[in-house]
Parts: sequence; C-alpha cells; structure tokens
Amino acid sequence: MDKGETVTVGSRGKPEAALISVEELRRFREMELEREARLLEEAVRRSSGTVGARDLLRAWKGHL
Repeated sequence: MDKGETVTVGSRGKPEAALISVEELRRFREMELEREARLLEEAVRRSSGTVGARDLLRAWKGHL
C-alpha cells in the first residue's frame, strides 16, 4: 500500500471496510480528540459556570 492510499474491502460490490495507513489513523484520532475538546468547551461556555458531570456528558452527547 502506497503512502496516502486507501484500500476498500467489500462484499457483493458494497464497501464494508477500509485499510488506511497508521499515519492517517493517528491523524483521524487527533482530529476526533480536537472535535471532542471543542464540544466540551462549548458545553462549559453554555453553562452557568458550574457544570456537573451528567450535564456535561449530556451536552457532549447531544452533538454526536
């Protein structure tokens, strides 16, 4: 597999999975963590200043 290449695996002509490089997987995970951090920051900003764990989790899951 060449750098940056994605290999799609399928069944009956329908894509089921993809193989990506470890570098690209790391990049996707980093992007996901950054997105989650932004959502949590937004939930805190929307709160009255004190946020309980349940409220924070509910606000975060509301963006998924």
